[in-house]
Amino acid sequence: MKKLLIRSACIGTIMSLLTACGIEEHPKNVEFPDNVSVTPEPEPEVPEEFSEVTVTSLKALANFPIGVAVPESLLTDTAHQDVVIQHFSQLTSENDMKMDAMHPSETTFNFAKADALLSFAEANNLTVHGHVLVWHNQIPDWMRNFSGDTNAWVAMMENHVTTIATKYAGRLETWDVVNEAFNEDGSYRGSAAGDDSVWYTNIGESFIPKAFTAARAADPDVDLYYNDYNLIWNSDKLDGVIQMVNDMQADGVPIDGIGFQSHITVNSPDISTIKAQMQKVVDIRPKIKLKITELDVRMNNEGDAALTTFTAARAEVQKQYYFDIVEAYLDIVPEDQRGGITVWGTNDGGSWLQYFPVPTVEWPLLFNDDFTPKPSLQGFADALEAANLVSPDETETPAAFFNTDFETDLDSWGPRGDASVTLETTEAHAGNNSALVAGRTANWQGISKSVVGLFTADESYNVSAWVKLSDDASTVTPSMKLTLEINHGAGDGTTEYLEMTAPVTVTAGDWVALTGTYNHTISTVANSANLYVEASETTVDFYVDDISITLAE
Repeated sequence: MKKLLIRSACIGTIMSLLTACGIEEHPKNVEFPDNVSVTPEPEPEVPEEFSEVTVTSLKALANFPIGVAVPESLLTDTAHQDVVIQHFSQLTSENDMKMDAMHPSETTFNFAKADALLSFAEANNLTVHGHVLVWHNQIPDWMRNFSGDTNAWVAMMENHVTTIATKYAGRLETWDVVNEAFNEDGSYRGSAAGDDSVWYTNIGESFIPKAFTAARAADPDVDLYYNDYNLIWNSDKLDGVIQMVNDMQADGVPIDGIGFQSHITVNSPDISTIKAQMQKVVDIRPKIKLKITELDVRMNNEGDAALTTFTAARAEVQKQYYFDIVEAYLDIVPEDQRGGITVWGTNDGGSWLQYFPVPTVEWPLLFNDDFTPKPSLQGFADALEAANLVSPDETETPAAFFNTDFETDLDSWGPRGDASVTLETTEAHAGNNSALVAGRTANWQGISKSVVGLFTADESYNVSAWVKLSDDASTVTPSMKLTLEINHGAGDGTTEYLEMTAPVTVTAGDWVALTGTYNHTISTVANSANLYVEASETTVDFYVDDISITLAE
């Protein structure tokens, strides 16, 4: 059984029930028969035993996107990156592709943060779900204060949609085109007094089909979604959305799917309600897809008293609910209508629910604050595994981990440290392309790839790669090798640096083979594992090609 950290918090500022939170309770004196009063020693705390988590890759169990919403900080947090690469196949930006982030002034677009996320995703063989083109919330002040007639508002909105969708055409898997345009009673947001929607107020309900039409014109291949909260349980609201979809389809307006945000509380809604709501979408004709877009499960709801500790018992309840939700999705939604399942955040500490609707303490996701896996991750995985979505051959480690020739792209290889890694089309060991590594400032920097889950304990592997100095006239002769950095075991884990190939001296002008046999003796689950090529001299740039790892006979 794995011992997990339990996070506690004092939230006395929120509830008067907890005004004494943090005050030490003094042990009571005990009177023994001889009238000697003694104070017993407090018993040491025993860490709770949480159920074991054995899944090594969530995405490897699914044949549809398994996504996660990520903050900008992902790009500088290697621990976060390792978990994302290991378990997820699709990314959603939490905030950096929303209207205020991407269109800060009427004449200015800001693509920098979205570009960085797309580059990270592509380097690690991940797809991206765009969120969001049109929303009434998180819009820049200039949009909210825009003045003009209906035609001017339509032109402004269509310019926003067209510019951004064109910029990323061919690079995104899906877009949330319009977000949260309905009230809870199924009416359009903005149609009643007090509603807040500049789009409905200034354009009317036609803003939605106009946005979808503009998005399709900009990107003919991306799937276009309408996304909203409470659709997973609110029948009236979903009925209103479905009527909109029917009207759009009748008018020839493109729409590929509905997104159920699914910010829910443990065991509420019940599974029968979830299935009934999903079935409504499945029954739409022509068919559209259903995607769970923002799943998290609030746990701090024990009656009227706020919890301060996440117990093993509570973790099991959450594990079962995650299992039930994923199982319901697989039971109700046919394979050709599955848009995927995305969780809204990676670890509990980074969840928006820590602050919404008020500061509190929550445990809604699949990983603890330190990115160690929770039983909820296993619940999610168990539902996928029970459905047998992937054949045994497909569940083996992807071929790309065994053989990379760089003929089509970098195949998830990326920079380590300050190095840059680019696809080189003028130099190759075999074929047409290789990877060029440049800008290194330390020996250990080079080209790297996550290989979590690749190696099996007590197996031996043949490892090889080809390298060449980029300067044929160089007089520097660095020693080069392939190294495996692996962190494994409980808690913070143990990090080891293991030589995959013996160091080889490389001289200018020729391709040189790095070869070796590696015996994997580590039996504990890897928290992270990265294969990388390094060189003993920081002044050299070099090419890498034909990296291969195979089981030894």
